[in-house]
Amino acid sequence: MAEEFDREEFLEELAERMTDELEDRMSDELEAIVQDALSATLPELVRESLQDFFADYVFRLPDGTQVMPWERLKLLSPDKTKQLVCAGGLRVRDTSFWSNCPKGWALEVQTRISSWEIIHIWSEKAEAVAALEMASHAMEEGKHFLWLGDTMAASREKALDNAKELRPILESFATSGWDLIASPSQMWLDGNPDLPMLRNAILQAEKECGSCGCELDPLYKRALQLL
Repeated sequence: MAEEFDREEFLEELAERMTDELEDRMSDELEAIVQDALSATLPELVRESLQDFFADYVFRLPDGTQVMPWERLKLLSPDKTKQLVCAGGLRVRDTSFWSNCPKGWALEVQTRISSWEIIHIWSEKAEAVAALEMASHAMEEGKHFLWLGDTMAASREKALDNAKELRPILESFATSGWDLIASPSQMWLDGNPDLPMLRNAILQAEKECGSCGCELDPLYKRALQLL
């Protein structure tokens, strides 16, 4: 005589088997995800932990050389709403092609080995570059804190310094007797500069006569750097 079919028992057994199968698969997938995550982040975590550990110590080598801890620089945004600790890297990025981001020039700060954060976005590239240079100089000088507030003043100061160095170079070009560079250089000296024309003229002059051995050879590259 055939056994009576127990529908509830069948469904319970089916549900139990499906649950066991799902748990096995999820366990395998979860283990793989954890292993991938550890392999990707563990080296970085170890490096940063070592950096933090050794930052508290000063070592003296057998020859007497003193090894000082690596000092990080705290940067405060111009509006004083954001502070980041720079781990060494700085870069200026154009945000024009970034979605959900104000248009302009961003200063990105390396806060960890593989992590970059924006501290501020300026409307002018010169201001962002001036902020980067201010931070770079601060790190070189061993400072621990810097407010990036007065980048316009720093940018103007740099422009004035560049113009001061550029003037005698363009005076040499203007009196060289070579029309290619004499005319656009004189226009700059007279206060009526055409910068694209001046740059193109100097580039062409460097191409044609940048290694002839005359006194103007080293001035072409420097002029282009200052413009």
